[in-house]
Amino acid sequence: MDRNVILRIIIAVIIAGWNLNVNAAIDGYYPKSLNGLSGKDLMVGLRNLVRNHNNAMPQLDNDVLWNIFKEIDVRDDGSVWDMFSPEHIKFSDTNNVPCGMGFCRIVPSGWVGVANADNADISLDIHNLYPCNLDVAEYIKNLFAWNVYNVEYDNGALRVGKADLMGTILDAYEPCDEYKGDIARVLMYVAICYGGEFDWVGSRSWNIYGADSYPVLCELFISVALAWHNLDPVDEKERNRNEAIYKLQGNRNPLIDYPEIVEHLWGNMVDTPFDMDGGQGAENGFLQSEYKTDDIIWLRCRYVSDDAVWSVDGHTVEGQCIEANKLGVGLHELKFVSSSEEGKVVIKIE
Repeated sequence: MDRNVILRIIIAVIIAGWNLNVNAAIDGYYPKSLNGLSGKDLMVGLRNLVRNHNNAMPQLDNDVLWNIFKEIDVRDDGSVWDMFSPEHIKFSDTNNVPCGMGFCRIVPSGWVGVANADNADISLDIHNLYPCNLDVAEYIKNLFAWNVYNVEYDNGALRVGKADLMGTILDAYEPCDEYKGDIARVLMYVAICYGGEFDWVGSRSWNIYGADSYPVLCELFISVALAWHNLDPVDEKERNRNEAIYKLQGNRNPLIDYPEIVEHLWGNMVDTPFDMDGGQGAENGFLQSEYKTDDIIWLRCRYVSDDAVWSVDGHTVEGQCIEANKLGVGLHELKFVSSSEEGKVVIKIE
């Protein structure tokens, strides 16, 4: 089986597990009316939800922005979480803007094509704003994210080079693998939130976005976005940032809370109704990501064939379920193998 297909299966299982335990704080945010939607209808439902937000800044203010970054983009060591540089620069106690730091927009304001674009909603949207080394920010501000070759700049976290778009060669940047999913999910969030709202300006934006309200993303970029989304699944950094932004401006990036929405909007499930619960609650006898010691672990998942052979912590499981108390508290690795697929997922027993 193709390695990329296997990778997608592995990630789908991990996503499915995460989805069953979405933080209770978002339970009241997503309306049940999203259930059963897909494709354009799902896009409209999500757009009506996420476009309804309040900017954390009434206009661009560098000091206010860096106070926000102190809340949402700080590493455990107290440094700025800069996805575009390997440096760990500390936040300043006396100056809101650390020396040598600036910020970047994943979707530049120059793409928007409206008067005073720096203060347009999309340009003030914290989901779209990230702290960035000042030199790097200047370097990439007029570029777009893509897979690149003929690299002319590489700092270990970011590469700048040439992008080949079906024979059209343009300058572009490529984040490191660790953050490709982060960048893709911002670009896709913008498509959901602002699609159809702007006449995008310039050839670089036209390689990402179309003027239509669905699917918004250009066909060539969809393949890049889905590949990056699958390569770098949602992690704790993104979830924490998403939660913090929700408290600041009142909306969430649904692709972080429900990563499989990507497939229902642009992937191989555009004709499959979205199920907010994944159809996989414990009461339905499907695999979850977290269990109590008195739970039954059902080795079933909609992403995995029924004929798959499962093993837990290296030991083959006979039958379709196992008692959680026989494994004990902690993390456990589940693997599956069938005639057409293989993969693994980690579960937690508390």
